[in-house]
Amino acid sequence: RPGRGRATWAEGNPSTDWNLAAQDTAAILIQEYPQYRGLWFVQGIEGGDFAANYATDLRGALTHPLDLFTPANTKRVVYEVLLMGPSVSPSMGYVYATAFPDQMYAAYDQLFGGVEEATGRAVVVGKWGGSLDDAQQGDAMWHKAVADYFVDRCLDDSIYWALNPNAKDTGGVLSADWRTPNEAKLALLARVQPRPSVLLRNAEPEGGWSFVSGSSAKPTCNL
Repeated sequence: RPGRGRATWAEGNPSTDWNLAAQDTAAILIQEYPQYRGLWFVQGIEGGDFAANYATDLRGALTHPLDLFTPANTKRVVYEVLLMGPSVSPSMGYVYATAFPDQMYAAYDQLFGGVEEATGRAVVVGKWGGSLDDAQQGDAMWHKAVADYFVDRCLDDSIYWALNPNAKDTGGVLSADWRTPNEAKLALLARVQPRPSVLLRNAEPEGGWSFVSGSSAKPTCNL
């Protein structure tokens, strides 16, 4: 995670400004690998309400979006945030607050929720998850609130942590036998993205791959 709480964004300090570090890193990679045409994933920094010590804060990108030197490179910037439940970060005792989840939604809107629309660059939740157990600091309640937030804000692109059952603090989508799925987690993921994009290998020899585009859980997000 950028800076482990010490990173800044566009404060004019070359020792801590994460946006400058990202741009400098990109400059080196562009020089070394000019043929690269993929995406540039750049995480947010730590800080802000409900950040819970994860890379959740992209407020700097609203006023100082990344510029990777050419329109073609800048067009491929993807901003990334990380969100973990209170079973991973017990200090997130806000789940018991009477105003939850409204105040969490307001904080997420401020931290990263408006970046995609404001910058024209995609925002991906690169990691989110937890135990999905309310006995652990209300984790299931947090999961439901975050899933609803993703759907309502058209945040379709996310990576859930984790598939494997031995993932520390979270468990997995697979149960301890590595075979049986955790139906509660699958149902939650189906709520967030019922029609994901898929990459299919064509059956015939040397047939290559086919991409099937998905669609949002919220119909108006597809307009």
